[in-house]
Parts: sequence; C-alpha cells; structure tokens
Amino acid sequence: MRKINRSSPSVEFSKWVANNRTAQWGDFVKNAHDLYLDVRDLLGQDQDGVSGYTEKPLGKEHIDHFKTRNLFPNPQCVFDWYNFVVDERDEPQFGSEVKDTIVDINDYNSNIIINPIVEDPHYFFTYSLNGEIIPRPSLSDVEKSRAIRTIELFNLNHQTLVSCRADIINFFQCLNDEYTIDQMENDWRNSGFYSLYDFYRENKDAF
Repeated sequence: MRKINRSSPSVEFSKWVANNRTAQWGDFVKNAHDLYLDVRDLLGQDQDGVSGYTEKPLGKEHIDHFKTRNLFPNPQCVFDWYNFVVDERDEPQFGSEVKDTIVDINDYNSNIIINPIVEDPHYFFTYSLNGEIIPRPSLSDVEKSRAIRTIELFNLNHQTLVSCRADIINFFQCLNDEYTIDQMENDWRNSGFYSLYDFYRENKDAF
C-alpha cells in the first residue's frame, strides 16, 4: 500500500452528480456507464495502474468505496471522489472484497483503518525480506495496532501477494553498478508493488 495522490474530480462527473442528486450508485454504473469507465480509468491512472490497496497490477478493475456503501449509504459519501479507490474486481482473497466483508463502523469512527488517499502508508509499513508487509518498528503502540488491523482488513499478507513481492525482492540481489534500482524500476514498470523500490533504497545494505 502506498500514498494515492488523487486528482481533482472530472468536470463531467461533477456535473452528473449535481444533476442526479437522488441517484444511487447502481444508477451511475448502469445509466452512465461510459462516464463510469472514464472515471475508473482516470482514478486508475492516479494509482499508476495498480490496486490502491495491494499494489497488484490492475486487470479487471472496479471503483471501490473506501468507506463502504453499506456503512455509509448517504449520497455525499457514495459519490465522494476522495472515497474512491480502484481495486481488482472479483478477487475474494484480498483487497476490497475482504475489507467490505469484515470491516466494521469502529474501524472508521475510531480512525483505525489507514486511508491511502489521506495518509501516507509509507509511514506505517515496511517489508520483510520474505515479502511480508509489516508495521514499521518506529511506530507507537496505537499506530502499530492500526497497521496490523489494516493488513488484516485487506489481507495484505495473502500468499499470492507475499509471493509476488518475494519475487521482486529476490531480484534485488542481482542489482549492481551496471544494473541499478532505477533501471530495474523502469524495466519492471508494469509489475506493480512500487513501494518495494523505496524499501530497497532504504535497506540496500541488507541486500
């Protein structure tokens, strides 16, 4: 997970919301489907083509509501541009589908779940050399609890994600003066998990 620098709402989206104040989310997805796709793609570009939660490259993506629609059904939240995070669709093992199943209102009201649009996950997370995402040792007890709960809510240490990260971390062993981290990051641009490159830069002596 890494910080999402969300762009401003598109003019077309803002106009649609203003003209459809009683609409439900399904109305937008179905009746303004082309606009929905444009919004989804724009949000995905903000995220460099990866899931806003797992950093896995997007394929069959959808717009997720960080604050879930079942807990926050009011239109102001449902159509809040800064509540949108693009994630993989039909992925029940990690990411938004896990979050939507197990999150509760206290995770939001007590400011437990880490929001990658508002906060910088880099402050909270680092990695182990086996590919697991872990809380940073420097965190306070409260911050560590938030990091652990966020990992749980998105199942960020599912074996699929750990394995993908481990493959990239293992390749860091091959870096040298002729093949640098910047070159690898450029060559592997479509592999996702971009926060791993920051992890390497911070811990390259460990490699």
